[in-house]
Amino acid sequence: MKLFMCMASVLLVSISFAPADTLAMPIDKDEAPGVEKEDVVFEMLLPVRDLTIPENEPGSSSAFIALGLRITNRTNKPLRFNGYNTLYPELITADGHVVHRLEQQQGSRRHRQPQESDFPLVEPGKSTTIALQADLFRPMPEQSTLTFRWWLASGAPGQYFDDLKTGRYKLRLVYQNQFKALEVESPKHIVLDDNVWTGRINTTYAPVLLRESRKFDLR
Repeated sequence: MKLFMCMASVLLVSISFAPADTLAMPIDKDEAPGVEKEDVVFEMLLPVRDLTIPENEPGSSSAFIALGLRITNRTNKPLRFNGYNTLYPELITADGHVVHRLEQQQGSRRHRQPQESDFPLVEPGKSTTIALQADLFRPMPEQSTLTFRWWLASGAPGQYFDDLKTGRYKLRLVYQNQFKALEVESPKHIVLDDNVWTGRINTTYAPVLLRESRKFDLR
């Protein structure tokens, strides 16, 4: 328990959020274009899949990892989606073992109440993107553990995969919403219950490589 609390406190530092244009790139053309359910298409956006791990020093982190979910409404009516705390990655090793997902006991320092912008209303033929903030991080002074951590823009409690190694993995996103009515708390209380999409989808797994930085001898 002491180890977990220490990690949770360290994971609160240095949080920023994705520029809007970092997720404009679609997934690779040689992969499935997305998962369709009830005339709604869900696409994982992960433009860079060859990821350089940070130096083996406590507190070091990688460059920002652009990761998100694009949702396209192909129905004939507007649909509302819950982007507050409904999206998370799943990670498996190259041989199929599931990497356990952990969650902080506290939210990030940017944690806030739901706002109307967290619940976009998507018109027919239009899309919206839910972005995650993610990076590779070394949080523990006592250990050389490598962590993949992420947050939603809402600052909801951060989650992470711990004790990773260099090598090949597979990553997918899970989107799940069970609420037919969504409550906005800021700046005032509003209930949004107009065609809220409910259900769960898993995107297709995409290959990810974690590798050491390439160092060149310039002598």
